[in-house]
Amino acid sequence: MSAFHKTLILLFALSPGLYAQPKLGVVGGTDRNLGRIYAGSSPIFKFNVLNSGSARLVISRLPMACPCGKVDISSREIDPGDTAIISVVFNSAGYLGDVKKAFAIESNDPVDRTVFVRFSLKVVNLIEAEPEIIYFGNMHIGSIASKSIRLRNIGKKPLVIRGISDSTQSVETYLQKEKLAPGEVTILTASVRGQKEGSRQGELVLETDNKTQPRVRIKFVINFIR
Repeated sequence: MSAFHKTLILLFALSPGLYAQPKLGVVGGTDRNLGRIYAGSSPIFKFNVLNSGSARLVISRLPMACPCGKVDISSREIDPGDTAIISVVFNSAGYLGDVKKAFAIESNDPVDRTVFVRFSLKVVNLIEAEPEIIYFGNMHIGSIASKSIRLRNIGKKPLVIRGISDSTQSVETYLQKEKLAPGEVTILTASVRGQKEGSRQGELVLETDNKTQPRVRIKFVINFIR
């Protein structure tokens, strides 16, 4: 057998190894809407990662810039055709409203070494306040102002508002009803007396019997004038 034929046979024998390579894919896409979660909760979201290539996929890192998230994976080595599950624990403490975050998947995929997965969600209070912030407006020192807001239980279970505290210790509150069925509404009335001149911001903290969100915070703003 000639040297040429030997070389040709060797190339054919080695070609599968030379051209085999992993390919990372995220099942469902890299942009996800995760829906609604309650403030203060730490849900776990799952993402399936697929190796659609012909060689073993190795996940080296799963960085997420925000300390609000912790990312882990069921297996860092994924054989061709197999999948692994990425788990993201999101701590919603301090968030309210629309939130957008992302994490990266770093691997030995020769085409896409780093793949970014972006997700959005909405953080809501178990008790929906309307309006969301209590504005007392301008108040003369010594005067008294009262504002009322609607509170609605948007959860699926009954809840009890056990108490209400004020971060500034200057607001008095009256709650029409403490126990709320799902979808039920009550009225919260807050009263304050004008004190030292200047603006003041604070929070009313509603203590509930719900383990998912034992505390619901409602902001208020006051401006004392002479």
